[in-house]
Amino acid sequence: FTYASSAMADGTRSRVTPSMFYYYKGFGGFVEWVQSTQDAVQAGVTREFTNRGWNITGSYLLTGETTTGGIVRPRQPFDPEEGHWGALQIVARYSVANFDEDIFLSGFAGTNASDSAHQFTIGVNWHPASVFKYYLNYERTGFGETATSARATENGIFFRTQLGICRAQEST
Repeated sequence: FTYASSAMADGTRSRVTPSMFYYYKGFGGFVEWVQSTQDAVQAGVTREFTNRGWNITGSYLLTGETTTGGIVRPRQPFDPEEGHWGALQIVARYSVANFDEDIFLSGFAGTNASDSAHQFTIGVNWHPASVFKYYLNYERTGFGETATSARATENGIFFRTQLGICRAQEST
């Protein structure tokens, strides 16, 4: 989504984002709903718009670890000489964003702005040790109507490396 070139976000913005987590053995689940209300100004006129969205994410550790909301700790950290490769996790997510219809009716939306987006993601996470994580994701995003034309579906492949350093606290 983009505002028209003569419009811009201005003033108060509020967000409500209730969410729920569920973990059982190797399965992890996450559900979230979002409502964002934003003031915007164009040609001296200020309007308030409310956008909504949600997502649901699931993951499963294929190598037998127990999942949590924190760091994945492989049962057998990466050690090729011993035949240990760390933890392997599959993930999937579906998310939806819907933009306030009034943004389009009042002329605040950019000409190529879409009124909604729907995204599907699948991926694999490799945790060779508790401080390293490698992500490989495929994402497909479809878009709703625009003011001028249909917007093409987007496909992307993302690779990311994460290093998390944990420091133990000394007790006094």
